[in-house]
Amino acid sequence: MRVVEDIVPARLVVSEYVIKRRYCKRCGKQVSPAIPNVVNGGSNERFGLRQMLLIVSLKLLGLSYAKISSLFGLLFDLDVTDAAIGHSVMKIAEAFGPRYEELKSDLRKEKSLNGDETSWRIKGKNHWLWAFVGKWSVIYEIDRSRGKAAPLNVLGNDYQDDMKNVFLSY
Repeated sequence: MRVVEDIVPARLVVSEYVIKRRYCKRCGKQVSPAIPNVVNGGSNERFGLRQMLLIVSLKLLGLSYAKISSLFGLLFDLDVTDAAIGHSVMKIAEAFGPRYEELKSDLRKEKSLNGDETSWRIKGKNHWLWAFVGKWSVIYEIDRSRGKAAPLNVLGNDYQDDMKNVFLSY
């Protein structure tokens, strides 16, 4: 007997939802039902939860946005822009916000920490993508500042005196 393992190609599933909006009798605001398998039930999302989680997982594995986009084109014949990938990462970060704060806390307890930033354009404006890497935790943060305010936001004031030691990779 011989066992052979193989991968069945995944396929893209496109679902179209007709959203019926109604007015709340109590507050008068327009409301609509949640869309299944979409972050926070959002009606403005292009991608479902599984696709967004795959994007984040690939990013956590170290793939660049360009490589993630190429992979989605190769596997699913799907054109995914850097902006759409960034949007997915940010929406997942928002959805898992409390866990993100826990990761920040864990990162602050690490004995050894590396940090780096790279330029990042959002809607034609300069931003910085910061990466903070410890032995057990990794945090990515996008900020308009390249200055010490961004690391202090993630690492807290305890690192202010040791900032030169944290960012030796510059």
